[in-house]
Amino acid sequence: MVCGFLGTLIGLEKAVALGKTWAYLGVAATAAGGVGLAVATHATLPRLLLFLGSLGLVSVSATFLMRHRTDANACVLTGVLLWSVANALFLLGWPIFAVVPAWMGFLLLTVAGERLELNRLMSPSRSSRSAFFFAVASALVAVALAGVGFARGGSVVLTEGGARYTSSGFDHGLRLFGFSCAGIGLWLLSNDMARLAWKRPGLSRFMAVSLLAGYVWLTISGVLSILHGAVVAGETYDAILHSFFLGFVFSMIFAHGPLILPAILARPLEFHPRFYVHVALLHAGLALRLVGDLTDVVWARSWGGLLNAIAILLFLLSTALRMATGRRASRQATTVAGS
Repeated sequence: MVCGFLGTLIGLEKAVALGKTWAYLGVAATAAGGVGLAVATHATLPRLLLFLGSLGLVSVSATFLMRHRTDANACVLTGVLLWSVANALFLLGWPIFAVVPAWMGFLLLTVAGERLELNRLMSPSRSSRSAFFFAVASALVAVALAGVGFARGGSVVLTEGGARYTSSGFDHGLRLFGFSCAGIGLWLLSNDMARLAWKRPGLSRFMAVSLLAGYVWLTISGVLSILHGAVVAGETYDAILHSFFLGFVFSMIFAHGPLILPAILARPLEFHPRFYVHVALLHAGLALRLVGDLTDVVWARSWGGLLNAIAILLFLLSTALRMATGRRASRQATTVAGS
């Protein structure tokens, strides 16, 4: 999901923006690696393709930074470098739970960098920007600390709250990463232009609602990491990961999908209020899932997961339908104009 789908999607968006043929090589590598990993989980070639594909995105992001030397582009490049390091460790045989912090760091810094670029219109104060970069630096230190903690050795033990990895460095790293997630989540809630955009009707309000909800889930994921540290399996781990990947990352996808997908596919998209349905299902399902994860209400976790799956399917179907509608409307407008 992180490398084959999200990495490919981010790489494709960057390649389209750069407009260079070579930029698509990394996209092809991560897409092939994701498919290969789904077919053969422990095979070396898919992991190698994911690593090579991430290096391709490093090249694209570095090109953007050389063209526009901004803090936002530097933040994005740092996140992509984390992704490459994680994929290299994954290629070397590190277990998934050990590379997940770096994968999360990749998505966290990529999204944070993109939002920082857009939020320059809000003119955040010097102290506010300092707080943002302190949280970013904390994320980098946290990922490094967790990696070193795992490398020094430990073991997975079963506890009442789920499986834990017995390394103090790994535990401290994950708690610090939770601090970074919560810090960036609160910063975005306070400084993101979505705070103003939700007052506008139509697509602007939809995007703002999706973004703000995602920042709330990012903060929740961070708080859970601070509280629980080095959990690597079980219900609490499920709550931490899905708050981040579904609540935060998919909220970003839902928010930006109506803009990014038409740009990638070169087809117009007509916004419709029905888009709120899959957003509502995503968050309701995730809230139900966390109730099941953090309490003894077992059925809530299963039904919450089902609602999340339905929400993602509805997002894909709704987006495809509205793009088809937008294309027909565009053709009709062209016909009328031509006549």
